[in-house]
Amino acid sequence: MSNQPSWFSEEAGFFGPDYLVEYDEILPHKRTVTEVNFVEKVLKPLPDFKILDVPCGHGRHSIELAKRGYCVTGTELNQFFIAEAQKSAKADGVPIRFCQSDMRELDFCNEFDVALNLFTSIGYFDCDKDDVKFLAGVYNALKPGGQFLLDFVNLSWFTKNFKQKDWRKLSDDSFVLIEREYNIVLGRKIEKRTRIRSGVVKATASISQRIYSTNELVALAKGVGFHLEKSYGDFDGNPLNLASRRTILCFKK
Repeated sequence: MSNQPSWFSEEAGFFGPDYLVEYDEILPHKRTVTEVNFVEKVLKPLPDFKILDVPCGHGRHSIELAKRGYCVTGTELNQFFIAEAQKSAKADGVPIRFCQSDMRELDFCNEFDVALNLFTSIGYFDCDKDDVKFLAGVYNALKPGGQFLLDFVNLSWFTKNFKQKDWRKLSDDSFVLIEREYNIVLGRKIEKRTRIRSGVVKATASISQRIYSTNELVALAKGVGFHLEKSYGDFDGNPLNLASRRTILCFKK
């Protein structure tokens, strides 16, 4: 049995300081505002609603929601991200409960009115059963009638726009080389990312993520008790179709 840490663990290094540099331009504050505006428009949360953001990453959605007055709990495996989220929340003067925990081990019961899983944040694990465990934990965390919004890359868009290799220049003047494979049989995206600065390799990371189709995600959620209420293809509220970049699914307990 391999002793290598899971690719998504803090020890593996992908979700750390380099991640924030790599995604700095991809995740501007304007995008976060647009996404939270969409959550409010579609789910229509009341001012006293309790919201679960899982995983919350470095807190961009949790903090924007808290600024709007909601009671937010963010859960995240990565201690570095938790620390970054706490620092940002403190700077913005908003109270948020951040919990360090594995998304497969949620222990809330009938506590939340809304749960969010944003930015293609499932499928990290080797086995689909782990994603089912996560979804069941979200279901249990919600009050009866609670809503769950799941945002994932649209598989049809992903396969049509698939690139085996590309380069990006980052804000710190380094470059990242991304080399991709897509295993059709397993439905998994496999990436190798190499950070290069001044011609020297500074870091590498490997990623293996299950890329679910829309009907697979719906089936998994229904399997734990959820009912699908609405679907969208982007955060502007357009219908979901083959050309949509996102699969946004709104479920109800």
